[in-house]
Amino acid sequence: MSDFLLNTDQERAFRIIANHASTENPEQLIMYIGGMAGTGKSQVIKALTAFFKKRNESHRIVITAPTGTAAALVGGSTYHSILGINDRSASTISMAKVRTRLDGVNYMFLDEVSMLSCHDMYNISAQPARLLMNQIKHLVA
Repeated sequence: MSDFLLNTDQERAFRIIANHASTENPEQLIMYIGGMAGTGKSQVIKALTAFFKKRNESHRIVITAPTGTAAALVGGSTYHSILGINDRSASTISMAKVRTRLDGVNYMFLDEVSMLSCHDMYNISAQPARLLMNQIKHLVA
């Protein structure tokens, strides 16, 4: 973390997530890190990526963004590709592929949320819910 020279607010956000990740069976963490362009939100994401890598837990975190360019800037992927969401609809590419991509993931970061519509946010929320419902159905059957 010291490699990233985080300011007080950035360090606070980092510590909230790092402490959460170090807690056994924590409740779900839903967190918004806001600020004007250039305030260092991406620095926090990069510091957290390094934190998980240092702990050999890179599988627990996935970084997404609405566009390939935005995703590349934070070392991530588009949310479309990670969640298997088609631009034209909320149809899935392959639930099995998406499930494999998200296996073991505890933290999903979505950069550049200002670029998202309400419909995009719904799809981003609904897709993991579909996966969970499918998984529950298979366990019960």
